[in-house]
Amino acid sequence: MRRHLSILLLLPLLLLGGCPSGDDDGHDGGAGDGAVTDGGGGDAGSDGGLPGPYTTCDEGGLADCFSNHDCQASEVCRDVGVAPDHLPCCVPGVRGTLAAGEACDPVEGETQCASSLCLEDTAAARCTDRCVADADCPTGMQLCTEIVFSGSSDRWCLFE
Repeated sequence: MRRHLSILLLLPLLLLGGCPSGDDDGHDGGAGDGAVTDGGGGDAGSDGGLPGPYTTCDEGGLADCFSNHDCQASEVCRDVGVAPDHLPCCVPGVRGTLAAGEACDPVEGETQCASSLCLEDTAAARCTDRCVADADCPTGMQLCTEIVFSGSSDRWCLFE
């Protein structure tokens, strides 16, 4: 399972500075530029013994997340929802090691990327990560901005 929104739908919002995030908890698991894959990778319960499926993270005693950065060091942000609804929660697991800008598989990227976020555009799929300024991002992804509707106030490296 993976969640994504088209860049064409979100580009005007990104250029206008976005709009307020939905949840007050900061973790509604939305997406942004291109297709951001996070917390997906298969049906809940079928990815190496993931807990669930659940309808809320609280139901499983888990924390909400948008990326691995929202989880404890021994946890990963994975989808434990009931198809077709996605529910990214922090679960025990080993994090990926790929840094921002490194190529990732659009289906398995959340397990490959250190952040758990694999960003797709029409030409490539690459890991993304948090940033403060455009210069913090790798070549070709030097657009450091919030991902609207993600619930995260963090800024991320996005395709230019």
